[in-house]
Amino acid sequence: MAVPAAELIPRDISGFREGNVGVDYVHRFDSGVPGPAVGIAGLTHGNEVCGMTAVTWLLESGLRPARGSLTLWLGNVEAYERMRADDLANQTRHRFVDRDMNRIWGDDALAADAHSSEARRARALLPIVDSLDALLDIHSTTFCATPFQVYQGLAKNRIVADALGVPPVHVILKGGQHSGATLCERGRFGDPGAAAIALGVECGIHLAAAAGDVAKDVALRFLARFELLPDAFLATRPIALPAPPQRRYLVERVFRPASDRARFARAFAPFEELSAGEPIVIDGDEVFVAPFDRCTILMPSPIVTRGRDMVTLAVPVA
Repeated sequence: MAVPAAELIPRDISGFREGNVGVDYVHRFDSGVPGPAVGIAGLTHGNEVCGMTAVTWLLESGLRPARGSLTLWLGNVEAYERMRADDLANQTRHRFVDRDMNRIWGDDALAADAHSSEARRARALLPIVDSLDALLDIHSTTFCATPFQVYQGLAKNRIVADALGVPPVHVILKGGQHSGATLCERGRFGDPGAAAIALGVECGIHLAAAAGDVAKDVALRFLARFELLPDAFLATRPIALPAPPQRRYLVERVFRPASDRARFARAFAPFEELSAGEPIVIDGDEVFVAPFDRCTILMPSPIVTRGRDMVTLAVPVA
């Protein structure tokens, strides 16, 4: 499958480098009024421009929280800048520099990695991440134009996801299925006994203009949910009432190939459902088939690497 053409040209973000917490590209605003500590993360992956679009838009708007605190940051800036310097047709190779920054958030993984740029950046962000009561992590995909929310299957997350209303498609994780802990699984976010919540949102195709619009809309809804938006801000940017969720999918398996030569059996459409036994991946002499009926294809990777996540499989749920 060909990577869709770029509609957005990644902008220079160097003007946002100097934050106010001692960490580059991190900006925190405290209202002085009791309330939750809320964070919005963009560029956890370097080629996911929609998150940068939403974060820089909020920074440029001059928004200050009505209560609690708001922290806005850009994560893997090094990978992003490499993409800006390259032909945008090669955008998929700038997801990260050394390793996936959204598979590194476990303490053991961070302690074991003394060299990757992603581990260094994650360690710098840890005090911010661990201080939050609520986090929105903004992403995009290579081929899937359908936006969806993604979160660990805990009641506290589902309550907030349902309240947001959009995107109306939800992908629910069991936890520990991917090849490393995600940002939204870290610490209190992944603890069912803790109040802190974290949601991810996949806003559409990486460099599509629509993905940036979705990111901004969801960011506003997230801040409104926690009552951080001042009335004056809402008056100029009203939020329509959300529609109820329409579709939910529970992730059942993440397939990792045994070789770098693995390939998909054919092109798959996003959220395509397969019957049990239908071929999905050909990996040398082995054929990986759909392990259950209504097996739904999510996020097939355009870059195949032995032992790394190649495709996520889910099943529709109520």
